[in-house]
Amino acid sequence: MSARIHRRLARLPLLRHLYQCAKCQAWTESPVCLVCPG
Repeated sequence: MSARIHRRLARLPLLRHLYQCAKCQAWTESPVCLVCPG
């Protein structure tokens, strides 16, 4: 059970990055994520 939780936590940084990238795309109205820092 702890392994499953650890695997879920390991995926968190990627999800956070994708969320910030999507939020930046909406803010800058740009289709590319590269213009966003981080």
